[in-house]
Amino acid sequence: MQVGTYKSTTPLDSALDNRAAGTLLQSEFQLCFLEGIIGDNMGIFTPTKLKLIYFSNEFPHDDLQSLLHALHKHSRDRRHPVLARFLEEATLVVREEIRQLPTALRALIPPFETVLDFSDFADLRRGQLCGAIDGILLCTVELATIIG
Repeated sequence: MQVGTYKSTTPLDSALDNRAAGTLLQSEFQLCFLEGIIGDNMGIFTPTKLKLIYFSNEFPHDDLQSLLHALHKHSRDRRHPVLARFLEEATLVVREEIRQLPTALRALIPPFETVLDFSDFADLRRGQLCGAIDGILLCTVELATIIG
């Protein structure tokens, strides 16, 4: 893969300098999504369209339980199949990650129906896996809110 120099005319120069399309920019944000940086056959990338979404590393100030309940209810509505699919896929990915944990850590995680159920596990959110569990919830809440 060839990487070209990106010359931006926006205030995002420092974040995008010398980055290729699809690169995850690591910063204080959970996720930066780049779309539309197109390379020609000489490896020079030119901006055509940029969409950038910043996610904070803090939970929303709203009641988390209410927000998760609303997202779960929303995902069951036939008009929001993308949200339902996202939650299904996120749950499958988390199940696979849990399957790969050592037995001692795997034993800490109670059975769950969906990834949203992790908000109900208060002991788990304060225990040995607290950072991972909060990360799962934070990413799920932020992405699900945008999707649905």
